[in-house]
Amino acid sequence: MRPLLILAVLMLVLGACTGVPASSALPAPSWYVDSARFQRGAHAGLDCSDCHADIQLDDVPAKHPSADRITQDARVLFDYRACERCHKEEYAAYATGVHAEVRDGARVKTSTFDAPTCGNCHNAHYAPAQRTRVELFAVQSDVCGACHPAERATYLQNFHGKAAVHLGEKRSAGCTDCHGGHRVASLTQAEDALAVCQRCHPEASPNMAGFLIHAHEELPAPEARRAFESTLLFYAKLLLTLFVVGVLGFFYAHTLLWLIRSLHRRLRG
Repeated sequence: MRPLLILAVLMLVLGACTGVPASSALPAPSWYVDSARFQRGAHAGLDCSDCHADIQLDDVPAKHPSADRITQDARVLFDYRACERCHKEEYAAYATGVHAEVRDGARVKTSTFDAPTCGNCHNAHYAPAQRTRVELFAVQSDVCGACHPAERATYLQNFHGKAAVHLGEKRSAGCTDCHGGHRVASLTQAEDALAVCQRCHPEASPNMAGFLIHAHEELPAPEARRAFESTLLFYAKLLLTLFVVGVLGFFYAHTLLWLIRSLHRRLRG
């Protein structure tokens, strides 16, 4: 029985190590601002009027927010050109990325989500400053995963995600290390992906860039990108799963029959 117990424990440990943790709840958009939390954030030194020039102090709280806006998402209504005053490089980089192309209609939208702007990825009121690289790993996987849940799941199952989020290894890679933080790239072209891989792996070859980082272990739609590789991966996983279940089932049955035989011998004296 001891080998069976050891095997059961190992299976539980492996399951815990490879499971995908639930995404931590992101703050729901709200018109209410907690001033105490704001003073602990990265923008604590700013006045409200520095970002909200259209709001007059005399209007608060009597006329702000107005009744016709209270039911709308404040992140959608905000004019993010205000961010450019302090974050010129980041604002310019965002304008050349994939998210901006989708927002401007230059790229076909393939998601049910609208293209994100500054407020979708950054909590301007509460986000702390000077977070460590390890802290950013978890934040990025949650923020990006809000619109890309399948990619978040595959990232956390990949070596990069396990080392970065689960083990806190700062030398690993997060979402922005590969796709960029503001000038976001989709990396659909092999040469673009290779250039990204070579930042950390200088000797990386084109074969390495062909590795499926976001490997979806399910049957994809025929028109999906790299559908052939994903289909092969699905059937390979299915075959190996059946093999493992078959081997374990055989040995469990063998052990059970052995125990029954031993018990039968003892009962017979």
